[in-house]
Amino acid sequence: MRRHGGERKTRDRKFALAEMEPARIASHRRVSVWAVTLVVVLCQRVSDVPPPGESSRPSMRGGIEARTADVTVLDSLFRGYVRILCCYSPVPCIIVRKRQSEVPVHLPIVPLIVAASFTPTISSLSSEPVVIAHGTGTCARAVQHRSSAGAANSLSDTTATKAALMQADRALGDAVALRGQAAVAALLDSEAAVLIPGQPILHGPGESAPALHSRYDAPAVYRWTPTHAVASADGKFGCTVGVSTFVDAADTSHTEYAGRYITCWSRGSDDSWRIVAQQRADRQAPLGNHPLDSTLAGAPHSATVASNIGASALRSKIQDNEAAYGVMGRSGATGPGPAFVAYAAEDAVLMPGFELARGKKGIEDAFKDWPSNAVLEWGPDKRFGGGSGGLAYSTGNSLTHDSADPAKVLRRGHFLTVWREEPDGRWLYIFDLGSPRPPLADGR
Repeated sequence: MRRHGGERKTRDRKFALAEMEPARIASHRRVSVWAVTLVVVLCQRVSDVPPPGESSRPSMRGGIEARTADVTVLDSLFRGYVRILCCYSPVPCIIVRKRQSEVPVHLPIVPLIVAASFTPTISSLSSEPVVIAHGTGTCARAVQHRSSAGAANSLSDTTATKAALMQADRALGDAVALRGQAAVAALLDSEAAVLIPGQPILHGPGESAPALHSRYDAPAVYRWTPTHAVASADGKFGCTVGVSTFVDAADTSHTEYAGRYITCWSRGSDDSWRIVAQQRADRQAPLGNHPLDSTLAGAPHSATVASNIGASALRSKIQDNEAAYGVMGRSGATGPGPAFVAYAAEDAVLMPGFELARGKKGIEDAFKDWPSNAVLEWGPDKRFGGGSGGLAYSTGNSLTHDSADPAKVLRRGHFLTVWREEPDGRWLYIFDLGSPRPPLADGR
């Protein structure tokens, strides 16, 4: 009887504890979440404090720069504390990764951590590590969900990268106002592709610098304003687009023209941005009839997925994609329009002139008056192309000729295309911009 009575008491106690378990877990969740929140906020505040005797100064990428040494102790404590809280927090495996030159960004990290406590969708990421990267001037660069090798990587927050790209573009514009095109040449990657009207595709700063100085330095006037940026999911690559004004020194009428441009950037191991491709279409229309945009309405979004593919393989894939795109374009019975539509993302922006064609329907409409006798041919320049993290670029030459007489050239051009990987694995373009060029060595 005593034995059975003891078992009954033990069983009753277990039932009581089981009933208390949800409340106890919820309590642990609330405590751990707010503890993590407090540490994150304190880390943010302290890391933004400049060293004693030194005033705060704006960073090139936004936020406030602070010496890493000033946050080392806090960073160490933060890492240790978070590892302990991981045992209780519904946000698993929080890793604080030290990177001295991480891009400052003020992410809504607190709401995200709190949301993870109560939102099954976010909590379902618990099978993979969540990374909070700690760097100078900020407590968190991004929150990423890393998927298994071989699968497409999920989106990391691209807000920081886009802000950094826009700032780099604006800073370059300011530098050009002081130093001329030498500032552009200084940022060109050794393998950069530079496309400007009246020139073939230029390779690297050696070929590009003389042409840039000749066309754009005083007495010519060339200015630009970035209106949008797209970024790779891994933060290593991105492109800026914008509007420009140009007064050609060779134009005796001194007409000011409106134009557009695309600049693609790659982030180096030192965290600095360098230009890997730039296309300028600087004389698309007289400025008087075309007010300049300050933002790009209906702009394409950044990369959301990224296959695990090496740089060389990605470059080949993009070039093959561009080649297939060109084959479809020149073989179309009704002109190149169907190819431009088929390879366009839903939010693509085509820049056939200063007026833009947005989305598949807008792009289709842009080709409705295509001359029946005109054939547009194009293909990739195999010297160039690449990207990272679900975003890439390609460039090449185009030729429009008469269908009845292929030797009759109607227009020569070169182009820069920005590609984005889609969730279904396809690569579709989100920006396409061309400008005129001289004949090639073979006369094409």
